[in-house]
Amino acid sequence: MKRSLDQEATQALTGRLREANARFAQRYPGEPSARQPVHTVYGGAHLFTADSAAKLGAVALASLQENAPDFVTFARALGLPGAEALPDALAQVAALERALEEAPAAVRRANEAAWLAHAVHRRVLHKLR
Repeated sequence: MKRSLDQEATQALTGRLREANARFAQRYPGEPSARQPVHTVYGGAHLFTADSAAKLGAVALASLQENAPDFVTFARALGLPGAEALPDALAQVAALERALEEAPAAVRRANEAAWLAHAVHRRVLHKLR
């Protein structure tokens, strides 16, 4: 008994699946590509006040500054790609950060892991501020 499909049958089936998947993806495109919340808070409506978001943002910012004061520590904490190859010495981290501030495109070409860590760290800081 033959248990596999020949190439013609497979192509017919995958073609139909491809069309159905395309229609599904068009109708349900998935998660938006826009920015997403940094954190989510669960609690009753009775706990929410006009300054809740500002207070939580300040706590999150203080936590980030305490636990990941620079982009290298941040990258290692999150396990970003290439984080293990970033410098350990504070002077080297500071020099790399200055280079990223002055010429990010050049650093990106030479050290994409540093560029990524710096870019994500700055965006998170900006969002929390």
